[in-house]
Amino acid sequence: MAKVIALLISVLIAMPAWSARQALLIGMGDYDKNGPYPPLSQPQHDIERMAQILGNKAYGFQLTTIMDEKRYELMRQTDQFIEGLTSGDSVFIYISGHGVQHNNTNYLIPVGKPYKDPAELIDRDRGALSINILTNRVIDKIGVQGVQVVVLDACRNSLFKGSGGAGLQPIATRGTLFHYSASPGEYSRASSPSKLSFYTHFLVQQLETSASLRIRDVFENTANALLHYSETRLESIDQTPWLSGNMRGRFCLQQPCVGADALALATTDTTPAPATPSFPYAPRMVKIKGGCFTMGQTDEEKQWLIKRRGQEKYDDYYSDESPVQACVNDFQMAETEVTVADFTRFVNQTGYRTDAETAKDKGCRSYKNRKWQTDANANWRHPNPQQPNQMEHPVACVSFNDVMAYIGWLNTRTGKQYRLPTEAEFEYAARGGTTTAYFWGATIDKQACQYANVADKSTDWSRTFPCDDRAEYAAPVGSYQPNPFGLKDILGNVWEWTCSEYEKAYQGKALRCAEGSKGLRVLRGGGWGDYPGSLRAALRGRSLPESRNYFVGFRVVRSAP
Repeated sequence: MAKVIALLISVLIAMPAWSARQALLIGMGDYDKNGPYPPLSQPQHDIERMAQILGNKAYGFQLTTIMDEKRYELMRQTDQFIEGLTSGDSVFIYISGHGVQHNNTNYLIPVGKPYKDPAELIDRDRGALSINILTNRVIDKIGVQGVQVVVLDACRNSLFKGSGGAGLQPIATRGTLFHYSASPGEYSRASSPSKLSFYTHFLVQQLETSASLRIRDVFENTANALLHYSETRLESIDQTPWLSGNMRGRFCLQQPCVGADALALATTDTTPAPATPSFPYAPRMVKIKGGCFTMGQTDEEKQWLIKRRGQEKYDDYYSDESPVQACVNDFQMAETEVTVADFTRFVNQTGYRTDAETAKDKGCRSYKNRKWQTDANANWRHPNPQQPNQMEHPVACVSFNDVMAYIGWLNTRTGKQYRLPTEAEFEYAARGGTTTAYFWGATIDKQACQYANVADKSTDWSRTFPCDDRAEYAAPVGSYQPNPFGLKDILGNVWEWTCSEYEKAYQGKALRCAEGSKGLRVLRGGGWGDYPGSLRAALRGRSLPESRNYFVGFRVVRSAP
């Protein structure tokens, strides 16, 4: 679900053929964009898709849906659902939204409530929905004849100090089979090849094609499909589904149930996954076929910039974009920017301290009170005092020197050769085969907020995009639709370091990585606070290797084998 925090729970309770079948679908996505839990686009699609599947009359489910309700209404409707159950019922409960684990208990966060500390989270009268209590109440209601199957898909941060780290905790509910979308200690991803959450994308494929397959085999095939996709398309495995618990008898969507050996599954998504690589947190890479392109601004852009900003400012800020022909070889680029979670692993394992923490001029540059200034207390852990840092945010307030240290560690851990993109590679990738100012088009319209985190109409600036991107500052990586090459946040969210040395006119430096750590380095891509003129694929920024800014991060590339 924007690497966003998200929780999906499916509960199936298997009973004899004569029992009633009830399905409860809960989705939470319309969170306050200024709160600690960012809005999620996936839950709405997850609920709609699951309702389509379970609404098949052949399966016999009675559907109840709860979507984007605040705490009181969420509790009232779940209570009402449980009260309506009778002994021997079969129940399917599916929940998608922000999940939090605290003191070995898993919670669903309702919309409209920030829960800024553990006391608020666990309060019996005002707290979040306890998944542990929910599953125990259901099994108590349907009795010993029932068999409960719980599927949890979490995409979350460790929101509270001492809450237990990444991942949800095992739930001990009698007679229950649990399928977790990620193993303990792992993050469960939100974004997927479709509009669904990552795990649910593969789950619905299996439910649609294997309605008569017993649920254990459906889960196994779902896990294999997810892992196969991760290894072959993303070239990393950082989410491994996990099965635990017990279940009496069999459950399937459509009777009679059959085993995997009796049902031919012909899709490649069910191919058993290769072995997990030794370092499971390697970045997801997108393969990009090289080619030649026109690098720089079009004549149309030039005339628009002169008209909008004036000749003097054009000469000062945009004249270094004069177009040239450039060619790049095949390469691979990370799907998203490096996250706070990624950088945290590096720091925890190496003890590295960034330039913002050790330099004489400590801190990070930020825009405050309508002027640029250095915040001496800012660093990658908390780059923006106006926004809580989250694990799925792009890491920011990192210098070029910090980035090179991270990449050196990543290469050691993976045995592969990652690096920063050249300036030419970045623009080639950002364009995604297009020739317009933005990969989604040439006009300044509301499309921008579907594809990028930008300066939108919620700001008080005079020059903005006429839309709402649902994020005031940084957004979790992958929150917006990808460009034609499959890259996310390649424009907007945070500016990104390249390995190329800056030169006023293109004379070849954009095609290669500079040696050493001296000289200006090129920044590309624009960020969350940039207006239309500064978010174009051709725009060039530059900064010294030791500088830090609260809107600058990075992503990695690899040369093609």
